[in-house]
Parts: sequence; C-alpha cells; structure tokens
Amino acid sequence: MLVTGGPGAGKSTLPERWLKGTDHVTIHCSGLKALEASLSRLESDSPLVRKAPFAVFIDPLEASSEDEIEKMTDRIGSHAKKTGSCVIVTRQQGDRFNHIIEHAFDVIMILERGDGRNDVTISFLKNRYGSRDATAKVSLGG
Repeated sequence: MLVTGGPGAGKSTLPERWLKGTDHVTIHCSGLKALEASLSRLESDSPLVRKAPFAVFIDPLEASSEDEIEKMTDRIGSHAKKTGSCVIVTRQQGDRFNHIIEHAFDVIMILERGDGRNDVTISFLKNRYGSRDATAKVSLGG
C-alpha cells in the first residue's frame, strides 16, 4: 500500500498505529542501497530472522532519480512476493516520482488534513480489481 498526503496529514502516524502490536519492521531509508541492504537483511537465512514480518513499513521512500525509484519499487515488489509481507510505503503528496511509484501498488491511500485539529479525510484508490475508490472521515485522536 502506498500512503500519500501533505505535511502533518498522518502518513507515518496512522500506519504506525495500525501496526502497533503486530510483527512488523520499520525501515527509514534514503536511496536504493539503504533499501536493498534492509530488505536483504530481512530475507537472509540468518538464525536471527526466523520468519517474514507481517509488514514492512518504509517511511519515507526517498530517491534522487526516476531510474532509482523504478529499481526501488521493483525491489519492494519482489520482496513482497518472496516473503508474503504487506509493504506500506509513505510518500509526500505531489512528489515528482509518485506517478511511477503508484503503478507498483495495489492500493493507494491518500490522507488530506481537514478543518479540525485531528480531522483527516482518507481516500483509497485501488489499482487492481473491483470498485476504484471509497472515502471515510476519521479522527487521529489527540
């Protein structure tokens, strides 16, 4: 799932709350080498890595070129297929590479800050089968 939104919309907070108490790994990476090293470590046969985590949370996915972002999204896709892990990635809304990244994900979640301090509108876009969108208004709590 790709999570996008403006500053302060909850791109990091909301997935972290969802994943609290689950078997997940958070990766803070900037660039292809950091991503590759982190995912390779998760896929290793090391005795420290007993099974694939429920989710891999990449916050944020940073890249400097279209080529790098394409390689990163390919690598994320192969990791998800290989391990069966759910992969959640955050990106700044309006980022110049989002049009490339969006094609790699089944679901895109867009967070938009509302009028109230904790009001956030969440829109889901499906890139695959069935209905294409749904919207809900939630409070992140204070």
